[in-house]
Amino acid sequence: MHALIDSFQGKRVLVIGDMVADQYLIGRPTRISREAPVLILE
Repeated sequence: MHALIDSFQGKRVLVIGDMVADQYLIGRPTRISREAPVLILE
């Protein structure tokens, strides 16, 4: 990845779009929430 970014040196770059930052949790589902259809993890 660093080599790819370094290859942009001296070039004009236009970035269009957005970034998605996901967070993953690991757990055992114990039940479903009453307020929304979401799993409650232990």
